[in-house]
Amino acid sequence: MSRRAKGLDRLIPEAGLEMNAIDIKRFNFNDGETVRLTTKRGSVDVKISESDLPPEGVMFLPFHFTESPANRLTSSVMDPVSKTPIYKTSAARIEKIN
Repeated sequence: MSRRAKGLDRLIPEAGLEMNAIDIKRFNFNDGETVRLTTKRGSVDVKISESDLPPEGVMFLPFHFTESPANRLTSSVMDPVSKTPIYKTSAARIEKIN
């Protein structure tokens, strides 16, 4: 639904893999560089977006952009306690695209 909001689309027209500046430097990436994000369920290519929000060692990829479908990388398995999908977190590998 949020992709249909013209105002939001003008503000943020494409997905960005939000990463802490420390991690960007550690992995020798550049802000705006396209990288491949891979989990055991699949891969997507996405641009890095430097952000102060995720702490060191954590990346954030919004999942409402169809051109970088984060949902393809996660699982819809239900948490046994909360009965909600556990797709909020996943171990991932990030690599440069040559």
